[in-house]
Amino acid sequence: MDVNLEFDGARELRDALLGLNAKTQKVYAREAGKAAMSIVQRDMAEAAPYKLGILKAHIKIRTTAARHKAKKRKHTGMQIRVGVFTRKGTVARTRNQAALSAEFGNSRQQAKPFIRPALRRNAQTVLNTFRKELGTRLENHNVNKRSR
Repeated sequence: MDVNLEFDGARELRDALLGLNAKTQKVYAREAGKAAMSIVQRDMAEAAPYKLGILKAHIKIRTTAARHKAKKRKHTGMQIRVGVFTRKGTVARTRNQAALSAEFGNSRQQAKPFIRPALRRNAQTVLNTFRKELGTRLENHNVNKRSR
């Protein structure tokens, strides 16, 4: 599967973000990422098989800070994931299995993918939204900083 994505201005955003303190970097990146991935979340919920309607309530966005193991690197990455997330337990396991069965199929069920197509359809839109949201946050930060 070939995917070509354009992301102009990434270096400038990174440099502006690195000029902030670590906590502010994390907050701005997390907010922009969630806003961008909400497009995929809606698309996944709309495309989820009808019989799996209960899964729609469990399609969520999760963010985690991914720390690099190398001690020399000061930068951390961030993972922003969208998918079927449930709490641990028997009911949760059943929902996760239902989502996997719908996405990939099994011996009794034909695959009806709704996760991967939503990501593919919206990949460029997610990048554009992320760039716009992060840029807006950085601009507002600079305006607030100057007005003090």
